[in-house]
Amino acid sequence: MKKIKIVLIAICSLLLLQNGTSQTYYYAPGKTFNNVNGISGVTYTCYDDIGGITLYNTQNTLTFVEQKKTNGSKIDFEDDYYDVSLSMLNIIFNTINQYLTNAEKARVKGERLIVSFYLDSNTGNVKGVNYFFPTNSPYATIPPERYYQIEQALKKNFKVTMLPEGKKLNYGLYVYLYRIRAVVNPRTGAVTYE
Repeated sequence: MKKIKIVLIAICSLLLLQNGTSQTYYYAPGKTFNNVNGISGVTYTCYDDIGGITLYNTQNTLTFVEQKKTNGSKIDFEDDYYDVSLSMLNIIFNTINQYLTNAEKARVKGERLIVSFYLDSNTGNVKGVNYFFPTNSPYATIPPERYYQIEQALKKNFKVTMLPEGKKLNYGLYVYLYRIRAVVNPRTGAVTYE
């Protein structure tokens, strides 16, 4: 019995080691990716952000700009700055789902991805998108090309309605928490992720 236990522990250890080494973690603070998606001039950079990674397209010039009112006064977080419709929330979820592969969805199940939208304060259009995830998150195994594809689709399809107070901002900021859902087929019991 003792030998079987040792063999089982050894097999489990090897499987865990194999699983851990088969994943590629792309992101670390200060790491830069040039010509993302094969496009010259598209660069993504990572910076250390409170125990995790913020991944951003360097073309997003608002990443390090303090959000404030155009008259220079500080933001009052009790004000309403924009309105996000349920259809727009569905666009975010569906866009991310569309670009993640089935294998990636299975890896990130149960984990959260924080997506920050930098918005034009006049139009509500997306000017830039940043992503935040823990350094050892399965989201760190998703290649930068995928994040670029998601960003481009969100810039094209996502828009909020800026309210009068929102139009007084130098830019709007909307944060979305994305989490994949496990769906069980009631007939077969098969699990898919969406």
